[in-house]
Amino acid sequence: MSESATERMSIKLCGNWSITGVTDQLKFLKIQLQSLSFSNAADTRASSCPMENDPEIDMKDVDQIDLSGCQLLAIWLRHVKLLGLSPVLINVPEEFRQNIHFLGFGSEYDCILDDAKVHS
Repeated sequence: MSESATERMSIKLCGNWSITGVTDQLKFLKIQLQSLSFSNAADTRASSCPMENDPEIDMKDVDQIDLSGCQLLAIWLRHVKLLGLSPVLINVPEEFRQNIHFLGFGSEYDCILDDAKVHS
């Protein structure tokens, strides 16, 4: 995870987010949540712009995602939101977007940034 005073924090997800690989993601997500919690506490006192504290979650290197991965990521995103942050999912492949909506997670993933808006 990298951060600067003028950029959003960036968290890069990668690997297998299916039933066979999702448990491997738990430790990483726990560490990131702890880091966000600590960072948010410090940044809230120092920053006048809340968006600077909000993390970008980059899904470019996620190989696959299924129901298990959607559930884990949705729970983690809820925890991030409980910290008072507004996470943004970026680089979400169209196939994953379709799976997310097909599996009924559309409302949980309201933070997916439209890639077309990013590049315009």
